[in-house]
Amino acid sequence: MLSIVKIDPPVVWRFAESVAVTVEVDNQSIESTSGVINGTATQGDFNTIVRSRRWGLRVNDLQPGQTTSAVLSLGIWSAGPITPEAALVTVEYWVVDEENGTISVPTSAHLVEAGNVGVFEPGDYVTYGVHTSTDELVPHICATSFAVDIRPLFTADDRNAMLEFLDLYSYDDVKKSADEIYSRVTSDSPFDTMPCAGSGRTWRDANAWKADLFKQWVDGGMCP
Repeated sequence: MLSIVKIDPPVVWRFAESVAVTVEVDNQSIESTSGVINGTATQGDFNTIVRSRRWGLRVNDLQPGQTTSAVLSLGIWSAGPITPEAALVTVEYWVVDEENGTISVPTSAHLVEAGNVGVFEPGDYVTYGVHTSTDELVPHICATSFAVDIRPLFTADDRNAMLEFLDLYSYDDVKKSADEIYSRVTSDSPFDTMPCAGSGRTWRDANAWKADLFKQWVDGGMCP
């Protein structure tokens, strides 16, 4: 039996981060088992946002009645969009069945040139038979966060200019005043702007990406 024990997501789901999935394999059969465990995290029907490396974890000769657990890292990111919606984490355990397996894959391969055509020359083969899978829903993921994305938008001068009203380095302050902040940083009025109110330095034109990022954070649930 395969189960997900725990999911430790990163603060922000993005390239260079990883999703740590603690998995457990419980051999309830009367024979030993060996195989590989892979995992993915998806949004919607077809959008795989991150997956484990090929053959992420190996299980070797797990005896009847024994249980093993390990952490599977999902760190291979796709180029598709990531939204604040739920993500479905799925893990699969493929059992090695050298005599009756249904899937054969190369464990290693190298590319050789045949004229102008690239041909894969297979290395050693391992056969995998039936597999089991399980999944668990992460109800909300952070595509942006205050600590990683929003706080760096404000300079020390910005903060000092606004300290009488709120602390732009405080997650609680910014979250509470998020709508007002967005209104001010996108304002056309030279007398109704922030950061540095009255300076006319708004998040418009060349700085519009800052306002877009701030709004993305607000719409995504304002993660810490």
